[in-house]
Amino acid sequence: MTIKDRLTRGFVSGIVAGIVQDSLDYTANLANISKVKYLDWVGIILFGSKPNNLGETLLALGGEIIFSGVSGIIFAYLIIRITNKNIIFKGWLFGVTIWFTTYVIMTLFKVRGLEAMDFSTAASDLFTSSLYGILLAYTLRWLDRKTFID
Repeated sequence: MTIKDRLTRGFVSGIVAGIVQDSLDYTANLANISKVKYLDWVGIILFGSKPNNLGETLLALGGEIIFSGVSGIIFAYLIIRITNKNIIFKGWLFGVTIWFTTYVIMTLFKVRGLEAMDFSTAASDLFTSSLYGILLAYTLRWLDRKTFID
């Protein structure tokens, strides 16, 4: 299957990278490395607390995956405005920028439950966000080459 339009390629790339990111984030949480999962962030934003039941958990996870896809769209259009050279580095930088920006926003607006993170959670989020950006760029480049870029 060839994905002809840039928006869809960006969205698919973001979802692929987001699923890997969320899987690693969940694993880090199970291993007690990270105290707050990404789906907890979305739950706190949507419900005012971490998800409390299966329905809330699925909605928060879905919201996080959609956010990853929309971020992929932004990256796909941003990167063609600049250049496709060094796309993996630019993907990493994009992922790290999202990580830093979300931490800044949560701190500035003092979102209860997200205003102060411990070192291991912040480091885990930095790692998974870095991986998100790299995988996003790699997947987008692969889809672009498969489609011969529009």
